[in-house]
Amino acid sequence: MKDELKGIRDSLRKLKTALEDYLKEVSDFSFERFEMGFVSRHPDLVHRKAKMAAPVQLPQSFDLSKYEKKYRILKEEGAKKDNLLGAYVSNIVSLLKYKSVKTADLYQSAYYSMFSYCGNIRLAKVNKQLLKEYDAWMRNNGRGKTTIGMYVRTLRKILNSAIDDGILPRKDYPFGRNKYIIPSGRNIKKALDNSCLSAIYYYEPEKERESFARDTWLFLYFGNGMNSKDMALLKYKNIVDGFIVFDRAKIETTAKEESKSITVYLSEELEAIIKRWGNKRLSDETYIFSILNEGMDEVGQMTAVQYFIRITNNWMKRYLPDWDMTKGVLPLSPGIHFLHTYFIPAHQKN
Repeated sequence: MKDELKGIRDSLRKLKTALEDYLKEVSDFSFERFEMGFVSRHPDLVHRKAKMAAPVQLPQSFDLSKYEKKYRILKEEGAKKDNLLGAYVSNIVSLLKYKSVKTADLYQSAYYSMFSYCGNIRLAKVNKQLLKEYDAWMRNNGRGKTTIGMYVRTLRKILNSAIDDGILPRKDYPFGRNKYIIPSGRNIKKALDNSCLSAIYYYEPEKERESFARDTWLFLYFGNGMNSKDMALLKYKNIVDGFIVFDRAKIETTAKEESKSITVYLSEELEAIIKRWGNKRLSDETYIFSILNEGMDEVGQMTAVQYFIRITNNWMKRYLPDWDMTKGVLPLSPGIHFLHTYFIPAHQKN
């Protein structure tokens, strides 16, 4: 009996120490967070029936109906505050509020990838072993380091938020040294020599769509780092005194005052491409190219740009299938959004 009481006393001391450590990490205490972050996780309290985590409540003041077709995750059942689905839904809703539709699309893809591997598990079950096994599973299914890294980084942000909210303790954080290290793909930039550029520049396409693909690549190349969405968003108001002036569309969440406008000289090559493929100028607000339509919302724009990239890449691969890397050109692949994203002009080499 004495040994039994001693065991109970020791268990209570450990429980008290664990509770004190938990409370040190919590900045904003609530009984719901305490239930999810401590009671339901402690081995000495397993006999106690933990309360079910509350369902995620979608905001009533923000209309999500126009996003439900593209983001089917919003209609999934079983979203709780302490499980994967709930965490991803909450983050996606926040991203959509700020019109970060492309990032929201990444979060949705990341969730369904992880769901295919481990289901809609509780956040507390995400540990370094599960992440390593998920990483191996992804590689076995042909996914590269870049994709794995992008998906797992969304989960890292979610776990950081869960720790800040007191749902998870800091000691269980699965990322970092001697834990799980997120893989990173290598973004190798090769200088595009004049012979390769000439081959593209003087290539004579057989079909109109192929010609547009070639001209698209040249427009982006001569546009000094312009990306496909930048090109899609260009309006005639962006042409100012012989220059194209625009803000990078890639930076979705950066404050406007922190971003710098890009200025590109409107060369003869760029003017000729606009003349061949540009819309008739009806006003300053007319899109230069027929990639986007007036009145499109952010989801429609993202879908149109993705289609534009895919179709143009398919045409580019027809006449640039296997360029020799020794000439400074990488082979095209479905994951490459135009050659220009991987090259620096020869005159800009260090």
